[in-house]
Amino acid sequence: MKHKHFERIITILALLGLLTTVHLWIMTNRGFDRGCFGFTTSPAFEEVFDCESVMDSSLGHFMGISNVYWGMMFYAMLTVFNFLILSVKGNRQKLLRFIRLFYITVGILYSIFLSIYQYTWLQEFCALCLISATISTLLFLSSIVYWKFFSLKIPLENPQLKFFSSALIIFAFVSMGDILYFSSIEQKNTLTTTEDIDIESTDDISEIIEEEITHPDEIEVNCGYSEDKPSVENYLELITDYDIKIGNPKSDVVLIEYFDPNCFHCKRLNSVIKNAIKKFKKDVYFVLKPNPLYSYSVKQIQALFIAAEDDLFFEMLDRQFALQQPRKGVSLNQIKAIAIDLGMNESHLAERIQKGDYKEFIMGQRKIRRENGITSMPTILLNGKVVSKKSRTIECFDKLIQKINEN
Repeated sequence: MKHKHFERIITILALLGLLTTVHLWIMTNRGFDRGCFGFTTSPAFEEVFDCESVMDSSLGHFMGISNVYWGMMFYAMLTVFNFLILSVKGNRQKLLRFIRLFYITVGILYSIFLSIYQYTWLQEFCALCLISATISTLLFLSSIVYWKFFSLKIPLENPQLKFFSSALIIFAFVSMGDILYFSSIEQKNTLTTTEDIDIESTDDISEIIEEEITHPDEIEVNCGYSEDKPSVENYLELITDYDIKIGNPKSDVVLIEYFDPNCFHCKRLNSVIKNAIKKFKKDVYFVLKPNPLYSYSVKQIQALFIAAEDDLFFEMLDRQFALQQPRKGVSLNQIKAIAIDLGMNESHLAERIQKGDYKEFIMGQRKIRRENGITSMPTILLNGKVVSKKSRTIECFDKLIQKINEN
C-alpha cells in the first residue's frame, strides 16, 4: 500500500467517527425516541442495544461532560491532526504522526474500557458507541501499520490537501443532512419504543384522551385482569428497599403500581391510588414504583426518591403532577422550587440529582420491569396479575381484593 493511502484511510476513519458522534448527539437530544439509530429496527435488535441506558449510566459522563461530547472532540482533534500532517513537510510531519499515534492509543484504551463496562456492568450495549469503538480500533491498527512501515521514511511530498478538503465537504453535507432530517421528524419522547405508551396508537393522543375523559360513564366495567398482559409470578421479588411501601406488609394481597410522573394516565390514576390506600391499607400491602417512561423523567424520579428520605414522597409527586405538561418534563429549576416549597435544601437536592443519586437503581429497575413484560404506564399488579385499564377504580379494587381473600 502506498504512503498516501494510509493518510487517506486515517482521514476517512476520523471523519466517519465524527459523523457517528454527531448522529449519537442527535439521538441523545431526541431521547433515542426511535431507537439507537433513529429508525425502526427489529425488536430483537432493540432488546440487545439500549443506547439510552448506556448514555444515562454513571459512565455516560466523564468529568461532568457527556461522552458524546468527548467523542466529538476526540474525532475533531484527530481531524485537525490530519490536516496539520497533510500541510507540513519534513521531520515535523513525522513528529505529528507520532503524536497522533499516541492520541489514538489513548482513545482506543478509553473505548475498550467503556465497551467492557457495557458488557460486564450494564449488560446493555450502545450500538453507536460500539461503532465508534470499532472505528477507533481501525484507526489504531492503521496507525500502527503506518508507523511501522513509514516512520523512518521520507514524509509525504504531496500534501494531499485536495483529498482532505473533498472529504471534509462530504462530511459537512452528510452531517448537516442528518441534523436537518431528524429536526423535521416529530419527536416521540419515549424512553424506549412506542410499546411503552399505554394507548394503541399515538397518531392522535388528544382525541384518545378526550374520549376517555368525556365518556367514561358510557362503559360498563367488568372488573378483572388484562388478558393480553403477562402475569408476574415472582412479583414479590420486584419489591426493593427503595420502593414506597404503605399498608400491611403481612397481607396476602400485594398491589404494585408502576408509574411515570409525566404520564397523563398516571396523573389521573394518582387520586384513585391515594383513596385506595386510605380505604384498604389495613388489608393490602401497597408498593409504589416510579419508573421512567420518558427520558426526561429520570431526574424527577430521582427527586421523588430523595424526597422520600424525608417522608415527602407524595408531596413531591403531587407537585410534579401539578406541573405536568404534554411532551415536557419538569425542569431542574422547577424541582428546586418544589423543594423550597417543601422545606427541603434545594441546592443539595439539585447537587444529588446532577451527581446521579438513584440513577443506576432507576435504570436497573427499568430493565427489570421490561424483562417482566411490563411495557406500559401505568401498570398495576395485584398479586402479580395486571389489572385491566377499566378496572382501575376503587370499586374494582374492592371486588378483586375480596376475590383474593375468598380464595
